Amino acid sequence: MAELAPPIQAAEPLTPAQKARLVAILEVVTQRVGENISTFRALNGMLWVACTLELPVPAALIRRQLDLALRPSPREVMAGTAEGRYFYAYVFSNCIKMGVQPASPAEAQAWAERLCSARAGAWTAKELVVGLGALAQLDTFSVTPEVEQAALAAVGDPKLACTQAEARALLELFGRLGVELSGDVRDQLLRLQQGRQKARPQQQANKKQQR
Repeated sequence: MAELAPPIQAAEPLTPAQKARLVAILEVVTQRVGENISTFRALNGMLWVACTLELPVPAALIRRQLDLALRPSPREVMAGTAEGRYFYAYVFSNCIKMGVQPASPAEAQAWAERLCSARAGAWTAKELVVGLGALAQLDTFSVTPEVEQAALAAVGDPKLACTQAEARALLELFGRLGVELSGDVRDQLLRLQQGRQKARPQQQANKKQQR
């Protein structure tokens, strides 16, 4: 009878020396980030690794990565991809987790503008949760008409795909940012949060076609 494989053991915590080595690697990779999309995408991955492994990354390196992400030309590259807004939402979120925030209201506004322009079309629920969630944590950010309009348009869309957790997070975020929801939209999010959402128009149409 074949022996059972030994249980998988939890990985040993990284030593200070290993963490320092990883930080040195991040510094080298950051220097190689260029204009093409493949190397540009690495910025988000590096920030995620630094957060997940709790690496002692100097604030200056995080700031350098952020500056690279905010250059004009990469925005144009990412705008042509489906993940453009996701990319910036997670870049900003991970920067905040690493202790780096905009140094001024003008820079906070630049973050908001980049989120709005990073991808054409309405925001998805996930983009709202991560993107608005990042902006809501900024000490220097005040909601602008552009952000408010985009956010309200997204949550007011009856086709918005939204999980219970996302609906709960959105209700909390809009309250924290001081953006007032209409009664219909609030009721819609409450139904989604409670798992009582009725079939959307497209789902209803599909059911009729199947009959």
